Parts: sequence; C-alpha cells; structure tokens
Amino acid sequence: MASHMPGPAAGSNPVPGRLSIYRDRSLLGETGHSETIEHYGRVAARILISAIFLLSGVGKIMNWDETETQMAHQGMILVPFFHVAAILVEVLGGLSLLLGFWSRLGALVLLLYLIPVTLTFHLFWTYPPEQQHLQMILFLHNLALMGGLLMVITGRDSLRPPR
Repeated sequence: MASHMPGPAAGSNPVPGRLSIYRDRSLLGETGHSETIEHYGRVAARILISAIFLLSGVGKIMNWDETETQMAHQGMILVPFFHVAAILVEVLGGLSLLLGFWSRLGALVLLLYLIPVTLTFHLFWTYPPEQQHLQMILFLHNLALMGGLLMVITGRDSLRPPR
C-alpha cells in the first residue's frame, strides 16, 4: 500500500538546481496570494481604467461644439446641462480612480453613468449595417469597463502598500 506524501511547501524546491513548479504557486492563487501583487495590481487597474474617463472628459472640453452636436443628434434634451454633467462625472470619477481617493464611490458613479451612456449611444443593432460593428465594439467596451468598475467597487482598495 502506498502512503500519501504531502507535496513540497510553496516556494520550496525538492530538487536543488531544478525549476520547481511549486515556487510561483502564490502567483496563481493556489496556495494563497501575494499581497504585494494584489495591491499593485489594484493600483494599476485603477490607473488604466481612469485613463479612458480622464481622456474622454478632457476631449469633451476640447471639442465642445462637436460633443454637443453629437449629443443633440442622439436626441438628447438639455444638451448643455448633460454635457457639463458628463465632463464632471468623467473627470472627477477618473481622478478618484487615479488617485485612489474615494475610488469605490467614483467607480460607482462612473458605473451608473455608463448605463445610460451605453444605452443612448451604443445600441449597435439600431445603427445602419456599416456602423454596427464599430458600435458593437463600443457597446462591449463599455460593458468591460463596467466589469472593471465593479471589481473596484467590490474589492479592497487602499493607498497603503502591504506590510
């Protein structure tokens, strides 16, 4: 009868000089997790997600008339009000993610903002055939952003690196 022998501990190498499959298991989440990687991964995610909102908000300022024309073309009412509101949401929400200051609240506001934006501007099946593919990509892009924002909202977020 063979006895059950436990495998080597994470990070140990049973055969010196040979690469161990156990060495980096913490990176895969099999034997725990690396708090440092988790922390800096969350910071990087917030920075990457914030970039699109910050650039979009600044773009709405730099291309003021074009933005309002596009909003009016989509049948929006109170265009000047919603234009300024969109700039504030995108810039302030993007900054909260970038800086990690009230990032969960910023992510929640951005998530709630993306719902009507996606349903107003990117219902790809309502566009002419030649525009449907691009609009589908933008629709799915916004869904992916919503997923990333949900991860920020539901995850631990801290400016302090792990000890």
